[in-house]
Amino acid sequence: MYDERTREIARAALTAGESLNSVSRRLGVSRATLRDWRDRSGGAVRTNDCPRCSEGKLPAAPFAHLLGLYLGDGCLSALKKGVYSLRIACDDKYPRLIDEAEAAVTAVHPSRPVHRVQAVGYTSVLSYWKHWPCLFPQHGPGPKHLRRIELDDWQQEIVRVHPMEFLRGLFDSDRCRVVNWTTRLDEFIGPKS
Repeated sequence: MYDERTREIARAALTAGESLNSVSRRLGVSRATLRDWRDRSGGAVRTNDCPRCSEGKLPAAPFAHLLGLYLGDGCLSALKKGVYSLRIACDDKYPRLIDEAEAAVTAVHPSRPVHRVQAVGYTSVLSYWKHWPCLFPQHGPGPKHLRRIELDDWQQEIVRVHPMEFLRGLFDSDRCRVVNWTTRLDEFIGPKS
């Protein structure tokens, strides 16, 4: 949103002791943004860096887990100014899974906060970013179960390398805590002759 020159001016003014209000009025930057620039170590915060649109790095294992969660109980919603909200619905019976969903979102997009929104019986893990559709091209109009869902080649490669994380996301979103590793073969093969 803001160029690096604006960030440098703001950080220099804040370091020199100028108040958030004064810098905000002078540069037209919100106090929350200024506070974020001031408090983050390592200088500039680049919230718009998209690992798909730029040369950024996408953490593959957390993304595989998040992709499974998104395909199961996630949705993207378009908001104002081209921003999207990623919402993952998590059953309140499994608080550890809510924590893990939040950790996956944070790992994939660490420069923005992740919110929890309580509803009846579930908690939504929520994050805002313009580039969520870049990471989830499966987004489209209408319910996911009525659309054809295919993974892009780059997503397939991540899932190939991290299949357990992807499956865990799918299982977690389906509230499935067990996998039935045994089957009765005669059900599938038929009775012996």
